[in-house]
Amino acid sequence: MRYRLYHLPGKLSRHARYRVLAIERTWPWAQAFTACWRRLGELSALR
Repeated sequence: MRYRLYHLPGKLSRHARYRVLAIERTWPWAQAFTACWRRLGELSALR
């Protein structure tokens, strides 16, 4: 899993207090990683 995260074909940037993650749609793990990213964002909103 660590290998997949380190070799993520995307770009992480910040815009007006938000983190924006742009991932290539052709990447085989794109849907799974996007779902995890959303869940992590929801966890931080619960604090």
